[in-house]
Amino acid sequence: ARLLDVSVDDGTGAASIYDADIVSDASNADDGDEEMFVDRMTPAGKKTFGITMSVVSGVFYGLNFDPPEYVMDHVAGSPQNSLDYVFSHFLGIFLTSFTLLLVYAVAKGNRPSVFPEIIVPGAASGIMWACAQSMWFVANQDLEFVVAFPLITTGPGIVGALWGVFVFGEITGKRNFALLAVAIALSFV
Repeated sequence: ARLLDVSVDDGTGAASIYDADIVSDASNADDGDEEMFVDRMTPAGKKTFGITMSVVSGVFYGLNFDPPEYVMDHVAGSPQNSLDYVFSHFLGIFLTSFTLLLVYAVAKGNRPSVFPEIIVPGAASGIMWACAQSMWFVANQDLEFVVAFPLITTGPGIVGALWGVFVFGEITGKRNFALLAVAIALSFV
């Protein structure tokens, strides 16, 4: 599978090709270019599947802090420090992920597709997420949901958009800058 195929004029008139393989795991080389189930869907099916997965993700995301908040609010004698619930929260996430991995491995006949290039970056992003999630527990405790949730959910999007402007140059043109400014301003409303 190719991540990028680009022809570049190096000034000599000759074009060179740069490409980056994102799958180079020799242990799965005999699989060839494995077709994903989404590749077999019609465009309308892909759209429906994408929207459904977005809604499911949004529901899980929205219910993320409800169990510990419910316990703190309704169970007499329960700890009121939100960090007391981080371990059980993360353990639930880990066990769910591990169970899904086992189901996937069984479904693939004990030959899951593994991409070693993403293991370390995936672990690093998981550690960063865990730190951010822990601080979100603190923010919910100190600021309450109605303040913490909008701040924490819009802040990273704004930072990402600004990275897109200043670091990656993804957003260009006066009209797009104006739309971005309006979107950021609406985030603060």
